[in-house]
Amino acid sequence: MLVQLLELLGLRGVNDVGVVTPYRLQSRRIFGQVRARLGRSAPRDLEVATIHRFQGREKSVVILDTVDAPPGGSWFLNERRNPDFPRLLNVAMSRSRETLIVVGTGAGLAKTLPPDALLLRTVDTIRERGRVIDGSRLAGQGSALLAL
Repeated sequence: MLVQLLELLGLRGVNDVGVVTPYRLQSRRIFGQVRARLGRSAPRDLEVATIHRFQGREKSVVILDTVDAPPGGSWFLNERRNPDFPRLLNVAMSRSRETLIVVGTGAGLAKTLPPDALLLRTVDTIRERGRVIDGSRLAGQGSALLAL
């Protein structure tokens, strides 16, 4: 779904895009998929990196890919297990100049995180103030895109 979203942004002329993810392997995998599937049709100034590597950078559009999914419990996205997560979430969410898109499965995150988790509260706020797009329209999957 993320590759389809990047393709859509590229087709609409949105070139200053950053994809931020918690894990190095995930960022490499995304970059490889984008390169293989989109080639030159990807957004021109696309940058894919971990949250740690994205510190200090800004993009017009930032996509935060939450990646964690059941059945395993989340370590990185859970501030009880990862005390650095609140600061890292702030980094990830404050890198966009215009649009922030959070990619994730609400039901999946609810299964992998405690009910009062910061990320779940953040998703609830985006639902209240932003826009939720059913990602299945892009990729035939059940993920949602939350835009703020």
